[in-house]
Amino acid sequence: QVVLTNPGFAYTLPPAISFGGPGAGAAATASLTNSGITSIRITDLGTNYVSPPIITIQHPADVGIGTTGAFCLWRS
Repeated sequence: QVVLTNPGFAYTLPPAISFGGPGAGAAATASLTNSGITSIRITDLGTNYVSPPIITIQHPADVGIGTTGAFCLWRS
């Protein structure tokens, strides 16, 4: 689960999302509403994550600004 603490603004397309180590292979997609990110859906849990990784939400300077979030290790 990725919990957004700031949805950012001025996005016209969903940004690319990447996850740092430890671990590998996690992937996610973002959904937009009113030019901000409303949710981030994990599409691949990856492997070997023993602690929450750093999440990078890509944005060109003219597309989106200010999004922050945190990754929570949670499995159902």
